[in-house]
Amino acid sequence: QLLATDVNDYSLFVDPNDMTGDDRSLVRRALLQIFPDLPRDQIDKPFKMNRRLLLTNNVKAAKRDEILNYGLPGISFEAVRVRDYPLANTGSAYIGMTQRGGEGMSGAEKALQDQIAANAATDQPVTLAMDLRIQGTLENEMRAMAVAQRAQSAIGIVTNVRTGEVLALASWPDFDLNRPGAFSDADRRNHAAVDRYELGSIFKVISISVDTGTTSLASVYDGRQPLKLGNRLIHDEHASSELLSLTDVFIKSSNIGTSRVALDVGATAMTRYYEALGLFRSADIELTEPASPLLPSRWSDSSLASSAFGQGMAITPLSFIEAANATLNGGYLRPLT
Repeated sequence: QLLATDVNDYSLFVDPNDMTGDDRSLVRRALLQIFPDLPRDQIDKPFKMNRRLLLTNNVKAAKRDEILNYGLPGISFEAVRVRDYPLANTGSAYIGMTQRGGEGMSGAEKALQDQIAANAATDQPVTLAMDLRIQGTLENEMRAMAVAQRAQSAIGIVTNVRTGEVLALASWPDFDLNRPGAFSDADRRNHAAVDRYELGSIFKVISISVDTGTTSLASVYDGRQPLKLGNRLIHDEHASSELLSLTDVFIKSSNIGTSRVALDVGATAMTRYYEALGLFRSADIELTEPASPLLPSRWSDSSLASSAFGQGMAITPLSFIEAANATLNGGYLRPLT
C-alpha cells in the first residue's frame, strides 16, 4: 500500500483582466459556490484590485480538474510539489512527516530520508516493516480502549520478536498527516518513542525472566505479608492467603513476589541484565526520536525492588519492547527496525 508520495498541489490565481465585464460577476458567483469556506472578502479582492492575485493554495488535483470543467475565464493554476499521505491518519506516528522543503521531521520520513531520496532518483519505493492489516487493527482496538477508559493517550506496538521488525506502531490521539497544522503538538507526538514512563506491572515480563540460577519454576515466595525494606512496605493489590509459586507471582502480578525475585538476584546481576537488554540507553531503532531512560541515582534494595515491578525507572515503550522481545525469542537482543 502506498503510504507517502510526492504529488502536485495547485495554487489558484484569479485575473479579472482576462474576463469580460459580464464574466466577472459570473466567475465571482462560481468561486463563492466552489469555495464556501473562503471569506467573501478574499474572493472579492482580485476584482476590487483589478489584478491577478492568489486566491488559495493547496488545491488538490481532483479539485483543480473540477474547477477547470467549469470553463471559467481568468482562472489559472501553478503546480507546487508536496508530500501526500493517501491513508491520512493511519500510521501517522510510524510514517511521520516532512517539512515543506521535503526534509523529514519525524517517524520513518526522517529516519529513512536519505534512502527515500536516493530511491526517488530511480523511482523506487522504500518499503517499511509495517503490516497495514496489523496496523489498522491495532489502531482500532487501541482507540476503542482509550475512549472506553477515558485515557489521555495510548500506545500500541506489535513486533516480530525474532527479527525486531516493527509490524505496527501507533500513538493515540493520532493526526492527519496531510493537515498537521490542524492538530496540537501533543497529538503529533510519538509517545512510543519520545515519552518515558514507569511502565508498571508489564515490566514483570522482564524481571521474572532474568535467569541467574537464583530462582526456578519450583521456587516459592511468601506474599502473605507486606515486604519491609527499611521504612518502606511493599504491598500487593490483592493480598495472598498462601505461598506463591513463581508462576503465581507472575500470573497474579505480585509486587511482593517480584521484589523478592529481584532481591535474590541482587542489584549487581540485575542491573547487568538491564544494561544487556538495552534498558540503560535509548531504543535501538532507525527512528531519531527515542529518548534515553531516567534511572535511579543509586541501586539500593528499595530501588531494585521498585524497578522489578515497573517503578522508579522510566523508559520509552520502544525500549521496553526491545528488551521484552529478547525474553520471548530465546534470549537474543535484536535491534528494532
